Amino acid sequence: MAPIHLQPSLWLQRLHRCLLLTLAVLPWLAFVGHSGVPAGWIIVLCLFNALLAWEWCRSGRRSGPTVLSYEAGEWTLGWQSGVVTVAPFGEWLIWPWLQLVRFREVDGRAVHTLVILPDSASADDRRRLRVWLRMGRWHQRH
Repeated sequence: MAPIHLQPSLWLQRLHRCLLLTLAVLPWLAFVGHSGVPAGWIIVLCLFNALLAWEWCRSGRRSGPTVLSYEAGEWTLGWQSGVVTVAPFGEWLIWPWLQLVRFREVDGRAVHTLVILPDSASADDRRRLRVWLRMGRWHQRH
């Protein structure tokens, strides 16, 4: 199978940021209009918002795999820093507009879940991956 070139999904990034913003604003709205709120709760909310702001910044810098390939019976995930050999793991969700694919590193160190949305890869790459996974061709060893 030809390599699948991946890029970070803007849809997923926007959804993540909307959830963070909602988590940051809702607790403050709960305390609006209550004059007897203890200072301890205000400090807890400030710390919680600081953690959310940190996650917001961190999510913008996070990089995922850029290439998924299957060659000579081995799956590999490629990052800008290098390539990792992985094996299929767990259940997968394969829909035309969404693919959730899980891989475990061969040494068992980490599990990688790829969320592939329409803006994560080209339509042709997503179609090839979807057909490849549904047909079970990855089970065949060369």
